[in-house]
Amino acid sequence: MRGGATFRPKAVSGKAGRTCSPFETADRFAEEPMEWASRSMRSVSSGRTEPPLTHLGWFLIFVALALGGCWRDLSGLTADGQGRILVVNNRPGAFLLCAPDGDSLDCKRLAFRTTRWERYDLEGVAFVRDDLFYAVSEKRDNQCLGGCSLMQDLLAFRIAEDGCVVPAACGSLTIPLFEGDDPECGFANCGLEGVAYVPERNLLYVAKEYSQARLFAVQLDGRQCPTGVYAEARPPEPLSSYNDLAWSPRWESLFLLSANDSRFVAWNLQTNAVVLRSEDVPEAAAFMKAHRSTEGIWIDDAQNRVLLLEEGGAFGAFELPPLPVASAAVKTER
Repeated sequence: MRGGATFRPKAVSGKAGRTCSPFETADRFAEEPMEWASRSMRSVSSGRTEPPLTHLGWFLIFVALALGGCWRDLSGLTADGQGRILVVNNRPGAFLLCAPDGDSLDCKRLAFRTTRWERYDLEGVAFVRDDLFYAVSEKRDNQCLGGCSLMQDLLAFRIAEDGCVVPAACGSLTIPLFEGDDPECGFANCGLEGVAYVPERNLLYVAKEYSQARLFAVQLDGRQCPTGVYAEARPPEPLSSYNDLAWSPRWESLFLLSANDSRFVAWNLQTNAVVLRSEDVPEAAAFMKAHRSTEGIWIDDAQNRVLLLEEGGAFGAFELPPLPVASAAVKTER
């Protein structure tokens, strides 16, 4: 290698001697190490040189390069409070946990303590607090590509000390079908697809993807578990599909991503107005046009960047414009 970062998949010991599987093609990486251009890497969007592994946004680009040859059905991402990135893959169903290690980035596949989760068509993922996460599932069988039985469940889980995914005590919440919804999905993109946590309101926003695309606000209790109360949320500029959601405290906005429209919008929940569109970020708009299956979004508030994930493994990190003057003035007063 010519300097830069190395990629080292790891196995994680599981309970009762079980091994949490590393990447299924780990041997391939041992034989064909990832090649990196230099200790400085270029943004996939702008060509500007940035120092490697100095910020979370750049960690993600390293993840993308590493995962691209192995995982081809990526659907969402989130970050916890410890600088770790959690990426979700549909088929096979998997969560990939990544963290920096010096000039390397180590990623591992997390095994499921409950084996039925391996068959779920897991889509979006959101970090809530400590080791509590939520995911949404579209189908009960991730091998089904047509005529599938929908599973519109919001699933709470934790990452145990042994590195395995464990269902959390909060359990799950099923959002029933609405009139006009197709109970037997004739194509792959009918069910729940994205999720984001808004701590200021203690709400989870959940997205139904394409067939009767909808957004739901799910109320949580003091333990951040679903109360069973939820309502449909209506953004001022609806999109034709919802592929992922991300919350930005900086923008006070819920970012809505649509692969079908190849765009995103930022919905300010305080003013009930769209305050940013992907068209305002030309490099991000170009990325989405070039990658029509962009299915993951996360906002890096510290650097005011949007990070986009394409299901085949391409990532982009793009600077957002400054906050609108009115919004910035409000934050200054606070």
